[in-house]
Amino acid sequence: MNHRTYTTVVVMITLTAILFRFNQYLDQTLLDDEWHAIHQIVNRPLTEWASTYAVADYSVPLTLLYWAEAQWGGVSELSLRWPMMLAGLATCILFPFVLRTRYDKATILVFAALLATSAVLVIYSRTARPYALTLFLSYAAHWAFHQYQTHTHAKKAFSSGALYVVAATLVGWLHLIALPFAIAPLIVAFIRLWQHERAQWRPRLQQIAVVAVPTALLLAILVLLPLINNYAALGAKTGTNTPTLDTLGAVWFIWLGTSQAWVATVLLIFAFIGIPVLARTEPLFESAAYGVALTLALVVVMQPAWIQHPITFGRYLLPIVPILLLAIAVGANRVATGVQRRVYAHHAVLKRVICIPVLVAPILIICSTSPLVKMLPSPNNNTQHILFQFDFRPSNNPVKSYLQQTPLSPYWQSIAAQHSPTTIAVAPFYFESHDWDAPRWEALSKKRVIPGLLTGLCVTNRAGEAPQTSQFKFRNSVHLNDAAELAKKGISMIAFQKPFHRTGKPVLVGQETAHCEAALRDKFGMPVYDDATLAVFNTNRYAKAIND
Repeated sequence: MNHRTYTTVVVMITLTAILFRFNQYLDQTLLDDEWHAIHQIVNRPLTEWASTYAVADYSVPLTLLYWAEAQWGGVSELSLRWPMMLAGLATCILFPFVLRTRYDKATILVFAALLATSAVLVIYSRTARPYALTLFLSYAAHWAFHQYQTHTHAKKAFSSGALYVVAATLVGWLHLIALPFAIAPLIVAFIRLWQHERAQWRPRLQQIAVVAVPTALLLAILVLLPLINNYAALGAKTGTNTPTLDTLGAVWFIWLGTSQAWVATVLLIFAFIGIPVLARTEPLFESAAYGVALTLALVVVMQPAWIQHPITFGRYLLPIVPILLLAIAVGANRVATGVQRRVYAHHAVLKRVICIPVLVAPILIICSTSPLVKMLPSPNNNTQHILFQFDFRPSNNPVKSYLQQTPLSPYWQSIAAQHSPTTIAVAPFYFESHDWDAPRWEALSKKRVIPGLLTGLCVTNRAGEAPQTSQFKFRNSVHLNDAAELAKKGISMIAFQKPFHRTGKPVLVGQETAHCEAALRDKFGMPVYDDATLAVFNTNRYAKAIND
């Protein structure tokens, strides 16, 4: 492959990575755990949440960043998510770049394409949670420590060591469960001491200590002290659940980014072919393998909440994904090379072409069965919804059947052919997405759905609703009491989901906001559509009355 062709393919892969990650990116509703940091900023003083851990899992440094953004111009969905998007794109670009001198061009291109189209990496690049950031920093720590140990130039070794200290510390501060992977290079370095003569122990121990000591001190200040301040919070989140055999079987679909068992099987065969090569040739493979093992051991011992679900277990061991994808790329190249050798030597063109189907096979079968396919159609403002993440196998996803227990008004289907309105605000909004049926509403109506916030209209404080201040400038929600905001965001229709019972469930969902329907009637007049499930109001009537 000549340089021009190689560069062209690299550009195409990079554009694919950007396309998947930026598809409707600015339109995504803030959902589920993305709200943890906002709730801390709204409900607790800075001195409290910055120095302790709460039962609701939030990342202290990210929350500090969001707090600063709120003070200096207002926080939005984009300002919450940009660090993870930056880290996700850096992973796609820099990981293959760093490895380019150790593997041939075909392997690097396949690896880059697998990173670009990995469903779990795409999802976490778009999520206001630290996972994409800790993944990038974890591998940066491994690479920096390797450079630190192998550099003969003193200044370069020092800068690499400093990078390791910063990266490893940030990983532990961002997400405690990711810390074992980040410190794995230190563990491996201590183990390797036993492989050397006793006379070499002291200088090697000093070399390790130069980075281990400042890392430990920083972690003690930033991580250990908050844990001590509120040890009960950590205890409340541990010792509750354990991974099951079903978890261990299902998580491969998360890591591989497919919904089909046959695709997962083919990809794992490629990976098993590639792993022995990585074990022999990849300098970071040993420390990465130790990191995964240490994280797994911590998960088993701590038994964190919800770990029995494959999506939770999968993200705690997210660093396994790049190793797995690299192994698949190496394995595919080995198979392609083997096929190529069986072609007679005088068929020169055939020898070059025959390997291409084998190399692209992993990419094609992943893309054809990827859950991202269901997330690409527009409008879909709810790609962060747990429906798209809980289990990539539709038949094994309990969220789908759970949402179907929510009564569905025929209104949504009836407006599919209408060109207007293009955006509908729906209340009440539930930030825990298993109670937010917006994916079905958008799929049926072909209209954009955003949360209609009740704060200031009929409630004073509600989870999942930010206060009406200049500190919060969310694009993909609207305060229903604010005529100017409704007009600015082009909201002409408001749908109110009436309290309901799920199939066979005694709890009345939405009882706490039932009185808000009367407030909407007072403000916007009689509904233009009304049934047992839904009341729909036209804001144009209200705007006209105000103008008159």
